Amino acid sequence: MNNESNLKPAADIYELLDEIKCLLAQKTKEERLVIFKQYDYPKDMDFDYDFGNTVIEVRTFFEGSRDSTVCDTLERIIKEEK
Repeated sequence: MNNESNLKPAADIYELLDEIKCLLAQKTKEERLVIFKQYDYPKDMDFDYDFGNTVIEVRTFFEGSRDSTVCDTLERIIKEEK
């Protein structure tokens, strides 16, 4: 089994994330918040990641009694930037 070929999809993902990071870095905090609010994920965020003979099940859990959403948390972190 070739481990390098198994890592290729992850490398592609990191390249895309780097591109997104660069694009977001050109935006103001307010512009980034508008973008993040467009992608507030009310849908299920669980997924399976399949590579080769291995499947990783990624499951998310958010405490129902919490007042903040993922976007609320991102907004708080961005506002706290110095």
